[in-house]
Amino acid sequence: MAGLAGNPYNIKKPKADMNPKLTNYIRDNRDALFSLLKELVLIQSYSHNKEGVDRMALRLLREMNDMGAECRVIEEPKLGNHLIARFPGHHPEEKQTLIVGHMDTVFPEGSGFDWYKENGTRCFGPGVADMKGGLVVGIFALKALIHNGCMGKAPVTFICNSDEEIGSPGSRELIREESRKSKRAYVLEAGGLSNEVVTGRKGNLSFRLSVTGQAGHAAFAGEDKASAILELARKTISIEEMNRPDQGISANVGTVAGGIGPNTVPDNAEALRGLGNALVA
Repeated sequence: MAGLAGNPYNIKKPKADMNPKLTNYIRDNRDALFSLLKELVLIQSYSHNKEGVDRMALRLLREMNDMGAECRVIEEPKLGNHLIARFPGHHPEEKQTLIVGHMDTVFPEGSGFDWYKENGTRCFGPGVADMKGGLVVGIFALKALIHNGCMGKAPVTFICNSDEEIGSPGSRELIREESRKSKRAYVLEAGGLSNEVVTGRKGNLSFRLSVTGQAGHAAFAGEDKASAILELARKTISIEEMNRPDQGISANVGTVAGGIGPNTVPDNAEALRGLGNALVA
């Protein structure tokens, strides 16, 4: 683990322009690209919304089938299903190229962030960058390669997983298994703001912090009351003070809960916390 001052994601600019045949294909199919992006963004696919994430998988299954891929849906009992699409390439015995993109977003149903709009050169909506936009970029990159006969020798495997935003509990082993069979891998997360390629991202440590106090009626509590929420507030401030943006370190308390009512001293409280550091690739 190491900090990268001013460049926490190890961003590198591409050295060469893309094949003009490929850029022409993307330009000529711009409307179809943004139409697919809008369709995907408007599918509510919060990580724990299995029905919505499964709809994402089925829509992408249709898209991949139309591109000539051999597809398989891997069913999950509680979370969304995963999709694997395989493009054979000219030499199937070659080690594959692996592409990975996730279908879930962090926005729950009822959050109000359930719309899509375009404004000039920008798009807005849940997942336009992270990472339904990434899925669309990957799909149209493959379409451009297929259309121009540029797929190359190696087969390509495209994994669309359903649970990245909650730590990939159901897809982690699947990705590891396919990685072992791969010569190279691309993850379709957002790149740099100036079209840089990201070769390394932050590691992440998430955990639950539980605090125990002593219950009582607020009217009879003294200055030294053992309030779990008060102690959690102090710890929250300490955690947030761990942020070091110049070193690529970020700390965040994302959710808090505790207590049973406004007139009681809470005897329990908890927070979910994430801590990340830049990882040199």
